[in-house]
Order: sequence, then C-alpha cells, then structure tokens
Amino acid sequence: MANLSQDDLDVIAEHPFNQDLDHLRDPLQQAETDYKPHSLSHPRHHAVANDAVSRLLATLIAHKAALALPSPTGHDHIASNLSTLLAHVRDGHFDYEPYRALSRLVITQAPDADIWAAVFDLLTTLSPTTPPTTIAPSIHAFPILTSSSSSSQQGAEPTRESVQGRCFEGTRTCSPQNGDASFSQCLEEKPWAKRVEEIYKAMKERDGNGRWTEFPQPPRVDAVCDWWLDLQDRFLSTERGLYYTSTSNNNPSTRHIDLFVKPNNAQSSKLVHDWKDVQVVGELKKSTDKTLRQMRSHVSQVFSNQPTRRSLHTFSLAGNEMRTWVHHRSGPYSSTAFNVHQEPERFIRTLAAYVMMDDEELGLDTSIERDEHFVQAVSQLRANYQRVRDRARLVPPAGRPVIDQSVDVVGEVVHHAYWYEDGSSHGQCIRLADIPGTLSGDILRLRRDLPVLDGDHEITGDQIRRLEYAPEPPPVFDDPPEDLAGILDLLPVVDVNPDQHFVKKGRYESEIRNLLKCQGGSCPGVPISPHIIQLLGRSSNGELVFERFEPRYIILAFVRTVDVYRNWILQLISGLQALHSLGIVHRDLRIDNLLFSADCTKVIICDLEERWGNRLAPEISRHPVLEAGWTEKSDIYDLGHVIKGLIYGNAPITNLVEWPVPPPFRGIVEACTREFPDDRPSLAELWVMVDRIQVVQCETEE
Repeated sequence: MANLSQDDLDVIAEHPFNQDLDHLRDPLQQAETDYKPHSLSHPRHHAVANDAVSRLLATLIAHKAALALPSPTGHDHIASNLSTLLAHVRDGHFDYEPYRALSRLVITQAPDADIWAAVFDLLTTLSPTTPPTTIAPSIHAFPILTSSSSSSQQGAEPTRESVQGRCFEGTRTCSPQNGDASFSQCLEEKPWAKRVEEIYKAMKERDGNGRWTEFPQPPRVDAVCDWWLDLQDRFLSTERGLYYTSTSNNNPSTRHIDLFVKPNNAQSSKLVHDWKDVQVVGELKKSTDKTLRQMRSHVSQVFSNQPTRRSLHTFSLAGNEMRTWVHHRSGPYSSTAFNVHQEPERFIRTLAAYVMMDDEELGLDTSIERDEHFVQAVSQLRANYQRVRDRARLVPPAGRPVIDQSVDVVGEVVHHAYWYEDGSSHGQCIRLADIPGTLSGDILRLRRDLPVLDGDHEITGDQIRRLEYAPEPPPVFDDPPEDLAGILDLLPVVDVNPDQHFVKKGRYESEIRNLLKCQGGSCPGVPISPHIIQLLGRSSNGELVFERFEPRYIILAFVRTVDVYRNWILQLISGLQALHSLGIVHRDLRIDNLLFSADCTKVIICDLEERWGNRLAPEISRHPVLEAGWTEKSDIYDLGHVIKGLIYGNAPITNLVEWPVPPPFRGIVEACTREFPDDRPSLAELWVMVDRIQVVQCETEE
C-alpha cells in the first residue's frame, strides 16, 4: 500500500469521510459477491460492478480531500485523475479486479488513511499506457512508457526486449517498432541533433573501456553534481539552457533539487532556484523509491508555478542507472532504465538534449495567450451585448414594460408571446415565431428590432399579421406548495443570525429530501460536496436555514478572469457529479440558482426542488408538464448556458440570444450544448477538458 506523507495524513485528518461512504457499502458488497476472477464478463455482473465503482469514484471526486491531496502522478490534486478514471469506467473500459482492494476497504469501514492509500495505489496502477493526445509529439525526445509502481508489480521490472516495441507508442514522428532506433531517429529530426552528435564525438575521449573514466565511484550526489557541471562547462556552456544545482535550507521556495535546467541567464543564481524558471528536474539518489517520492513533490511545485506548462521532463540517476521521464498533468511516463557506462552515447545525447530543447519541446504551451487578453475579450463581449440589449424594443429600456410573457408550441414551431403595457386591461400582445433566419427569429435573437406596431400582432417568419382575437395573458400555473409539517419536524431548530444565515420558505418535500440525501441523510449532516448548498435546519417559524452566501448579481459583475471561471466550472462539475451519483437531476441549473463566496473562490448549487426547470435542451418538452424528460445530459446542456451566464455576468433577456464565448471556454460550451444528448460529454470528460485549461497571470509592471 502507498506510503502517505505526513502532509497527506494531515489533509485526510482534516477532511474525514465520516458517513460519506456509507451509501456505497451495499452496492460494493454486491459487486464483490458477484465477482469471480476471469468470469466478470456476464452482463449483469459487469453492470453491477461498473455502477458501484462509478458511484465510488464520483463520491471520492466530490470529497474535499480529493482537491487537497497531491496526485501520485504529478498533478496538483487527485480529483482530476479520478475523473479521468471515471470517464474510462463509464465508457466501458472497466475491469473490477484493480478496484477490489479499495472496494473491500470501503466495505469493511477501514480507516480513512488506508482508503486514500488504496486510492493512490489505484491511480498508480491504472496509469495510462500511452501519453494523452494533448502532449505535442515534438516534446517526446526520449522513448517513454508508463511504469507502474504498484505493489503488485514491485520487483517485476519489464525486460528490455518487452519494452522496446512500445517505446514512442502514440507519437506521430517516431516508429514504434524499436525503442533504440526510434530514439536515434527522433534525435536526428531535431534542429539541434547535429550539435548533439558533435558534442558526443568530442566527449568520446573521456569514455574508456565502456566507462566514464572520471565519473565518481562511488557515485555520491555532491561528486556527481560536480562532475556533471564540469562536463557542462567544457561542452554545453553556450546552450539555451544550463544545468544548476540547489542547496537545502529551511525556505520551501528554495527546496533542494539535485540538478535542474533553467534558461541560460547570466543574472540567474546557480544555487537558488525559482520554481517558475525550472525547465527540467533531475534527482540523484541511491533509492529509486525515494527518488520517485521526491520527484513527485518537485513536479507538483513546477506545475503549480508554471500554469502554461503542459508537461515536464525529469530524469533520475540511481548509482550508474539512468531513467528519463515525461510528466503530463494527467500522469508520468518513463523510458526503460539504462546504464550510463554501457550506453554512453545515449547518456550524452540525453544530457545534451535537455539544454537544447525549445519551449514546446520542454513542454510549455506556447499557444496560450495572456489572461489580460481574455479579460479584454470578456469586457468587449459584455459591452456589445449591453449595447444591443439597451436599444432593442423587445424589452425595456428601449421597449415598453412587459406585463407578462409565455412560450407555447404550435405544430413544430415554438412561439414567444409578450404582453406590453398600453393602458388597456390586458396590454398589447405580440407573438413571435422562433424561425431562425427570419424577421421573427432575428427579433428574438436581438439581431433585428421589433417594428412599431399598434394593436395585437403575430410575426411568423417574415410575415406580420394583425391578431383579431388576441390571447389573454397566461394564468398563473397552479402548483401549490405541499404541507411540510411532518418533514420540518425532523429538522433541528437554528437560531438564525442574519449575518451568517439566509432563510427561505420551503415549498416541496422533494427539495428537503434531496438536501438531506446530499448530506448523508441527517441535518446538518456531512455534505457529499462542498458545492451543494447545505441545509442547516429550520427557523423558529418553519423556514429552511442555510449558510449565507452572495447572490450572482453581487459577484459576477466584477469577475472576468480565466482562473476564476475555470475554478467555478470545475466546482459546478464536482457538484453535479455528486448529485448525479445520488440519482438527482437538478433540472433547473442556471446562474440564478448559484451562490458565491464573497472572495469568489467558491460556487454553490442551490434549489434542489427537482420539479419545474429549464427547457433549453432540445430533447426537453416545451409543454407545461412536470416530467418533461430531464436527464443528466440535460443538466450538462444547461451547464453550457451557465458558463455563458458566468462570463457575461448576466442571464440573456431571451434564451435565444446567441452569446459568443471566447477561448478557452468556447469549445467547452459547444460540447455541452450539442443537439443530441449522446453527443454531449460526460461530467468526467468535461472535468478533464476544463482542468486542462491553462491560466497565465498578468505580471504587474513596475
């Protein structure tokens, strides 16, 4: 089982499971009972296990500790890795066997630390076998292969022959047939390959009888660093990058790295490093296990301080054995280990390549624009919309006050009716048919203005006709509140403090039951997600009591940065994953049903009535019925519109207004709002898409 650091244990103690996993024990026990090794292909057994594991992963993703524990694969937290795993499980790439250890710990109510250690083991065991497609092929200067460090594979190091055929798997520029041949081929394709060859020829005189004659024996860290830097002074001192070493002290910002590459800058300190400048990390240790633990910490620091970085090259030297790594944000990939004396050319090519790579080859995303450009784009979009909105006669201020409005379906066409104040008892009625590309459709989308008309009219396409018998404003739909006396009696009475709480009148039992389900069945209970509103109890006069947060109109007007939107969207995905894991479809996800912390770091989903809701998704019935076909996929469609609302800081005056969304969120909105539900991504897939968004903060000019 994984060895957790003291920091990990502190996080786990701070965020205990309590009863969060109780609802999973029965389905996991059923999966365990049904399981027979090599016989899980029976559809029923497979479905039971798949569902149980999916629910387990979703619950872990939503847990606070998952966002605080560093990933064993180099990411800043494990929630993203779990989401990727969940996506694979739901897509059918599933075998129950790797999950058994974790499942049995949950069933037996093992200590939290043991459960999280099993999660670490699981993520390490199920690391991808090929690099994600988002890694540019040009950065793979060395043969790479996923290497498992799970306990089941300790001591079972792959043979050289078994690995060579898989080197460079998944890259476009190198042949996967032979690892060593691919390595040479890739180096030959680099602009700096000839320079590497010249350096190797110049160094060959130091290689005698298959050994580096001056290489320290025994290879103590300080001696190897001195040998390495002396080699650099002789042959690599003019390259675009240089190797440095750092010293240990009590300052975390200068935590010890044995060797690292940073830009060749005469003003840079050769001893003190800044994580923002580190381009390659090297560890020199006696123990491979200790090397990997230290490497994990360094990789996390680099990714945290370099938001544009897509991947990071690292290497380890344990005695005379070297191994190269590429850490993507979704996991690490490594080459086979090799002996620096037995393969001197490979050693020198590797050593030289790290200081010659360009930014893209080093793993930096050179296509990312600075955050200031995004802020400017959002400001311009908001200004453009407000300008169109203010001059449109469909609504005030340019138009007359609207008394009422309704939506109905005639045949296959949706009609929007507006009743405007005109001094009469029922007002002037204007009906607009939603026919895109015509006058009526353009008016609804604020592309063209509503004509000045006297009396009641209907605009269908490009045709304007007077209504002889205009409809009356729609009656208020009668959906009376339920008697909640019985269920309210189950809630504790809270002494309401207006500075800390907000209250609302409960209308339906479904909302209270859903809230209780999201917090372990009790009140105040333990929330399944920090991004779902927590019911604290009831007030003395029977109102529902919640923690006070800020409404969207207080917060959204002032937020325009990528990092805040990205964090909010990830939190919304996490909240929806928790709801869906409990079988709850929100139905009414929109920015008016979101609350925010005053410091903009947290967003909370509220209004869990699960009755009436949005009818934006194409598959949802437009007729006024309670069961209109809402599903998890319609929640995802609504999430796309929520992202638009967050960016624009408002809700559109009609749902047909087309709001362009700037990169990097454009593709995410387009994916969420695809016409057919099956074409929309899962929440786990969305998490990965959003998590990969890189943020470049603007530096303040002095």
